[in-house]
Amino acid sequence: MEDKGVNMSDVMYQPIDTVLQEMRVRSANNRRIIFDGEVNSDNVLKAVYYLQKLIDLDTKTGNKDDIHIEIHSFGGSIYDGVYLCDFIRYMQDKLGYKIIGTVNGYAMSMGFQILQSCTVRRCYHTSRLMFHQPSNYIYGDLENMERDLEETNYLWEEMKSLVKSRTLLTDDMMEEWKRLRKDKFFNREELIKYNIVDEVL
Repeated sequence: MEDKGVNMSDVMYQPIDTVLQEMRVRSANNRRIIFDGEVNSDNVLKAVYYLQKLIDLDTKTGNKDDIHIEIHSFGGSIYDGVYLCDFIRYMQDKLGYKIIGTVNGYAMSMGFQILQSCTVRRCYHTSRLMFHQPSNYIYGDLENMERDLEETNYLWEEMKSLVKSRTLLTDDMMEEWKRLRKDKFFNREELIKYNIVDEVL
């Protein structure tokens, strides 16, 4: 039977959730994980699930080809993002995987951190990358507020540690952006100058 290719009318009228899920499954089968949207528990667990499936498959086949993670995210939960960052680094450090992260559109806040966890970091010509300090809505009595502030400061130091280990951004630079409460967006020249990405596509 003749292969007529994809009928776009069939795709156009499918619910977007159905299309996105099909994209994720097809990509995962090609060792390509799409991380699209908010960094939250559901999206991180899906990403880790697909990564673990690849590990399980590779254990049976003896394969360990590169894995691609495509990032398209404004950020979100620090705790959920840290889980994904740690899992990516575990795959590299303990299992010997090469993880190639590519920014499709934008990687901001925790999306920026996820990119820095990858072995190879890439972005497209007009991709937008942004780094800033963690946000925390502190309320309650003084003791709880002090405890929350201590936790926020701990997370800030962890974020800076990862960024300093992968880029040429300094502690002084990041602390100055924090003092100014600045969302730091990077242009293409800065991305290369400060070793934030390895390649602009």
